[in-house]
Amino acid sequence: MQSSIIAPRTVAIAKGWVRLTHDFIICTPFGVVCVPKGFEYDGASIPRPAQFLLLLNRFDPRLRAAACVHDYLYRTGLFTRKEADLVYKQLMQVNGIGKIRANIHYEFLRACGWKAWNRHRKNEIMTNKEKEFVTFIDSLGLRYFTGAEILQSTRKVRDGVKNTIPPKSKWNNIKDASRVIDELRHNLGVPITIASSYRSEKYNKKCGGVKYSQHKEFKAFDLQCKRKRPKTIYRALLAMRQAGDFRGGLGEYKTFVHIDTRGANATWKGKGV
Repeated sequence: MQSSIIAPRTVAIAKGWVRLTHDFIICTPFGVVCVPKGFEYDGASIPRPAQFLLLLNRFDPRLRAAACVHDYLYRTGLFTRKEADLVYKQLMQVNGIGKIRANIHYEFLRACGWKAWNRHRKNEIMTNKEKEFVTFIDSLGLRYFTGAEILQSTRKVRDGVKNTIPPKSKWNNIKDASRVIDELRHNLGVPITIASSYRSEKYNKKCGGVKYSQHKEFKAFDLQCKRKRPKTIYRALLAMRQAGDFRGGLGEYKTFVHIDTRGANATWKGKGV
């Protein structure tokens, strides 16, 4: 572990939540971790009883680096859960938390953190190919979306058919669509969820996708937003397309919006993917 830590640079986005304004890179005993710009987290993982025992709160400045890296590792599964917890403990100590308090905090994590770990990946650790895929997406320099988030959209199951990550030959196909939705997210100023990205042939059939779906080519996203109606998202994307930001398909549905960069404009409502 390196001898000194620079706290991540963040901006507040909601009560208790912050977003990284720059990549945060840290060397750990288990490898280098790069938490990408745009990553959002909500402070340190301290159960309420432990806050009184440790005389710490989740927003203690000495915990900022530990919380950021720990949340990222839990969400991505780049390390094992124990490795992620050990990194958290070591970052606490490096930033001035005493050994006894750091050890107590670590034991709380070991006892209680499994719920969050399982929720983020449902007991599933990344394969080497998935790690490579996440690294590729993060290398695109997106401000608001991470490789881990897009990976999750490729892990879904429909009627017993599990989706997969796209073949490496198609990874570059998503660059244009990724930059479009990143700019959309910036313009709207509210979180957007990726409901669907790549779909394998079998998974696409289970989703009711059309034969020539752009999802199969890894050129498409289905987007959802809790704070904006699909019509609002659709209109924002339509304005971007009219401004020449991209050429592709736009579909407005009841609960989501489809966007792809097929190279020719297409527009529909309620059917067709």
